[in-house]
Amino acid sequence: MIDAIIEKFKRLQESSDFVVVEGTDFAGFSSNVEFNGNVSIAKNLGIPAAIILNCSHKSDVEIVEQAISTTNAFLSNGVQVLTLVANKVEQGKETELLKKTHTALPKEILISAIPVHLELSNPTMEEIRDAMGAKVFFGENLLTNRVDHVIVGAMQLRNFLQRVKNNTLVITPGDRGDIIIGALQANISKNFGKIAGLVLSGGMLPEDSIVQLVEGLETVVPILQVEEATFEVVTKINDIKARISADDKEKKLLSELDCLSRLWMRKH
Repeated sequence: MIDAIIEKFKRLQESSDFVVVEGTDFAGFSSNVEFNGNVSIAKNLGIPAAIILNCSHKSDVEIVEQAISTTNAFLSNGVQVLTLVANKVEQGKETELLKKTHTALPKEILISAIPVHLELSNPTMEEIRDAMGAKVFFGENLLTNRVDHVIVGAMQLRNFLQRVKNNTLVITPGDRGDIIIGALQANISKNFGKIAGLVLSGGMLPEDSIVQLVEGLETVVPILQVEEATFEVVTKINDIKARISADDKEKKLLSELDCLSRLWMRKH
């Protein structure tokens, strides 16, 4: 594998001013195997590394320890580390984290931190539709809705409503008309958080009377329908990795504005 990579890399070098090599996404079954593979490839290609750390839901101590161990793994194998980026850092903790990381790592490594943005980190209803292979029952024009919370509508309506937060995805069997109507009403009520959308599980669709009621509403959030059972749906959605696609104008604009603001802050 290494020989094949080196051969193709040299071909690209011959026809390019520079080549950027992207590592694996660590979405596989063994992160250790992927990590060691990345180090080995960088070493054999004789290229420097830019380390991107996923700092989501980690303490400063955990992040610094991960930064040290990851950097040392590259350096001990003769791979130069140009920069280390702590990504998805808790809002407001970037400055303190940078101080601790600068102290722990070699001075020549450029270190930066990017705070977590729910708008970029969490999936949209469109991403959920694509990942699940779901059918769009209603609300195709609102598939850009972002999902920040997921709840299962398997309880009585009064208990379900107490758990609704802003940008909530509701997963419920297709025959739970009470949950479907309750979620749509909560979405237009000032007293509840906005509903991002619904996923109807079990391959079931609402009764005709429920469908007619939904069709008569002015605003209907995306309602998707899948064949899988509720538990399987929850598991698959939790595994979805949010991405910034080429046609996602909102995420692209937010990302660009964030980069511009950081450049401005460094200059001033």
